[in-house]
Amino acid sequence: MAHSMGFVTFLSLLSFAPLCFSGNTFGGGHLYPQFYDHSCPKAQEIVEHFVAEAVAEDPRMAASLLRLHFHDCFVKGCDASVLLDSSETVRSEKGSNSNRNSARGFEVIDGIKAAIEKECPHTVSCADILALAARDSIVLTGGPYWDVPLGRRDSKGASLRGSNNNIPGPNSKFQTILTKFKLQGLNIVDLVTLSGSHTIGNAQCTNFRQRLHNQSGNGKPDYTLDQSYAAQLRARCPTSGGDQNLFFLDFVSPVKFDNNYFKNLLGHKGLLNSDQVLFTKNDVSRELVKKYAYSQELFFEQYTKSIIKMGNISPLTGYKARIHNTLLPNQRFSSSIQSSSNVNLTSTRYYTTPSQESSKKDPSESVSKIVDELCGLSLLEVMDLTEVLRQKWDVKEMPIMAMMMPGMGFGGAMKGAGKGGAAGPGKGEEKKEEKMVFDVKLEGFDAAAKIKVIKEVRGFTDLGLKEAKDLVEKAPTLLKKGVTKEEAEKIIQKMKEVGAKVSME
Repeated sequence: MAHSMGFVTFLSLLSFAPLCFSGNTFGGGHLYPQFYDHSCPKAQEIVEHFVAEAVAEDPRMAASLLRLHFHDCFVKGCDASVLLDSSETVRSEKGSNSNRNSARGFEVIDGIKAAIEKECPHTVSCADILALAARDSIVLTGGPYWDVPLGRRDSKGASLRGSNNNIPGPNSKFQTILTKFKLQGLNIVDLVTLSGSHTIGNAQCTNFRQRLHNQSGNGKPDYTLDQSYAAQLRARCPTSGGDQNLFFLDFVSPVKFDNNYFKNLLGHKGLLNSDQVLFTKNDVSRELVKKYAYSQELFFEQYTKSIIKMGNISPLTGYKARIHNTLLPNQRFSSSIQSSSNVNLTSTRYYTTPSQESSKKDPSESVSKIVDELCGLSLLEVMDLTEVLRQKWDVKEMPIMAMMMPGMGFGGAMKGAGKGGAAGPGKGEEKKEEKMVFDVKLEGFDAAAKIKVIKEVRGFTDLGLKEAKDLVEKAPTLLKKGVTKEEAEKIIQKMKEVGAKVSME
C-alpha cells in the first residue's frame, strides 16, 4: 500500500516533467509561456495593467522598458542583473556607459513586482517581468504580439564590465555590432530586425553629435546622413552643450511601432551611426532593410522570432537560481500607478543584493539534480520511467488521476478571457414599446489617444491586451452588446474623455 501511494505521488509530480521540456522549442533553457498559469495566473494581467498605465502617462516609457530588456539580456543573459544596485559585492550595471543617465523605467518594474508579490509571493522573477513588459510596450505602441516564454530566474550579481563591453554603442561600426550580436548567439537577421526597435524612443545629443560635426576626426560631418536632416539636428545639438537634449529615433512616427525606421534608413535619415550602417556598410543587411521598409508584415513576423530568441540568451532556470523580492522605501511612483493599484508601495524596496532577500530554504543539491534531470526527459523517456517504477514498486494498475497532465480541466490563459463582453437578455425579454438594452459602438478615436482607448476598453470588457488592441484597431466596431442605458452612457462618457468617438444603438 505504501509503495502504491508513493507511486501515485511520484507519478503526479512526474506528469509535470513535459512542462519542463516543452519550453525547449523556444531554445535556451526550459522556458514556456504557460509557466505561471497555475502558480500565478494573474501575473501577465498585472504586468499589462502597470505598463498600460505607465505608457499612457508617458509614451516614451514604452521604449525605455523595451531597452531595459535588451540591456539586461546582452550582459549576463536575461537574468534581471540590470536592476541590481551597487553593494559590497555588486557593481551595478546602471553606471555603465550604456545605462548611465539614460536607463529608465525602474520604478515601473518595481511597481509591477510589488503588485505581483502581493498576489503570489516569491513566484514570478524580475527577469520574466522585464520580458513581459517589453512585449506589452510593443503591443501598446502598435507592434506585434507574441507569447513570451517564461520561467527565468534572477541573477545574484551584475557585471559592469559586461554592460560596458557587450552592448553595441551608438557610434559602433557595423562589424563591431555584428560581432557583439554573434557572441550572444544572434545572427545578422536578428541584428537588423531587432534594430527596428528604434522605431520608438529617443536618443540624446551626445550619442550622435560626432555624426553632425566630426565623424572621422577631421572636423567634417558624416556625409551618409542626409544633410538637410543633419542641419535640423545641429540646431539643437551643437558642437558643445545640450548633451542630454532628446531626439526621436524615428522622426516620422516616434511613438508608433512600425516600419518607418527602415524607410528612414533608405532616405539616409537614421539618427544613430549604428542605425545607418545597416544600410550603408553591408550588402546582406542592406537587403533586409529594404525588405522591411517595403513590408511591415514581414518585419513584424521576424521581429517576434528574433526577440524570443534574444529573450532566451543564457536564462537562469531551475531551483538553483533565485527570485528577487520586492525592494527601497524611497522609491517613488507616478500618481496614476499608485491610485490604480492596491499595493502598499511605501513598503517596497529597490532591487538589491540577494543577502537582503527572504531566507527561503533551497532544496538540497541531490533534489535539485533530480529535478534538473527529470526536466530534461523526453515524453517517451517519461513513459519508460513510469513503467520501470511501476514494475519496481509492484503497482498493478496505472492510477488514472496521476496521469492527468497539468492544466487539464482548468480554464485557458487569461489572454482570451472575457471575449464578447457581458451577455444581453434573452430575446423573449425584449420589449418593442420601450428599448431596455443597448449596444455600444466605437466609431473611431484620435490616433494620439490610442493607448488610453485600449486601456479604457480593457477596463469594461475584461479583454486581454492583445484582444483589446485588436478590437480598437477594427473601429468602427461593436464594443459591448446588450447593456442597460445607464451602463452604456457611462461607457460612452469614459470613452469620450480619453479621445474616442462612441455611439449607442
